[in-house]
Amino acid sequence: MRYKNSIVVTFFIILVLTSVSAVSPLQNVIGLSGLTVSPDGRHLAFSYLGDIWTAPVEGGMARRLTVHPASDRSPVFSPDGQYIAFSSNRFGSMDVFIMDASGGEPQRLTYHSSNDIVTQFAPSGEFVTFNSYRDFREHVTWQVSVDGGEPTIL
Repeated sequence: MRYKNSIVVTFFIILVLTSVSAVSPLQNVIGLSGLTVSPDGRHLAFSYLGDIWTAPVEGGMARRLTVHPASDRSPVFSPDGQYIAFSSNRFGSMDVFIMDASGGEPQRLTYHSSNDIVTQFAPSGEFVTFNSYRDFREHVTWQVSVDGGEPTIL
């Protein structure tokens, strides 16, 4: 099964690399979302069937970074490419997590009953921004330190 998933993911990455428009062939791929490129342009990160994966842009073997029954999605690279932030519903609602771009144990940054959907890192790399309804009736952009703590509204 592991080998089959790697082949499928590698096939989709090849589609991205050989197409004129990287978005169009991926629009119909079931289970693939959140495709993003590392700041140095060497790696892709994406969500496939609820886990976060990375792969070399030039092609090759995709590597699964998260393996969890929950849904992990919306990966983004830090400005230095060392970390990936993503949203996951591991504890019920979507929360913000951060992990080393090479893998490892994700660290939970937000703890709220509303869904927190990662959008990007701040240019400094010190904060992860995310959208959430939280205490309001519309989406508001928040930020949380990569070290955790109380999120603040932007």
